[in-house]
Amino acid sequence: MNARRDYARWLQPTRLRLLVQWSLLAVCLILGVRFGLFVRHFETFGQTPAYARPPGIEGFLPIGALISLKNWLVNGVIDAVHPAALVLFVTFLLMALLAKNAFCSWLCPVGTLADGVWKLGRRLTGRTFQLWPWPDRLLRSAKYLLLAFFLKLIVIDMPAEAVQGFLAAPYWAVADVRMLHFFTAPSQLSLIILAVLMVFAWTTAPISGPEQMELMRDSKLMQMMPEDQWQAQYDAAMNPSPAKRMISALSAGFSRSRLRKRAMLATTARPVET
Repeated sequence: MNARRDYARWLQPTRLRLLVQWSLLAVCLILGVRFGLFVRHFETFGQTPAYARPPGIEGFLPIGALISLKNWLVNGVIDAVHPAALVLFVTFLLMALLAKNAFCSWLCPVGTLADGVWKLGRRLTGRTFQLWPWPDRLLRSAKYLLLAFFLKLIVIDMPAEAVQGFLAAPYWAVADVRMLHFFTAPSQLSLIILAVLMVFAWTTAPISGPEQMELMRDSKLMQMMPEDQWQAQYDAAMNPSPAKRMISALSAGFSRSRLRKRAMLATTARPVET
């Protein structure tokens, strides 16, 4: 009976998400180690054992995969150098379109590490911090600016001949090896950027989505809430509908305007003399 109860507990979305996240992170680490051994065999001119190259490592080449996708759509040819990069990129893109933020919340190893670092910082320091609204919006907009930059550069401006030239260049042939060296021998600038991101992940509390629900879990209100009600709220935070997002944004704007009006009335009101 207890074993069945424990099994059912691990099937809850909160625990299942953690299991999937850290399992896929372990898979990514195994792929990285096997690919490092594969590259090491050729860097030492065969003095180390030979290992097969894992195709899954091409999932870490999103920019080249976007160019490969354009080559497939425009020229009708699938890249033969890194074909798995195109397959994985299209798979992740379809997941993002059909399952909303399921990839970032369940599969992305970067999100897993950020969640782990934040939870470790909260456990060690006993508190977390939240950025002011303006730097928070500024930092959140950076990813959209990068997305717009690459879409403009590759999807809109890059001609078909340039796409074919990039995929035939030696740089693309060894792009996975360069990506490996980024992790094994990072530059000083890369280390500084990673350190800043680690500090943000360590000290700053997430303010939306599943991470917000994890933050609220320790509150007394959540401890008094039934498990099924908690799961319902967690599922709603995981995959909010577009209509619910719009309603939340409108209600938040209405609440802010109402608070401003109350603050103005409080500052202009005069006490009544008796």
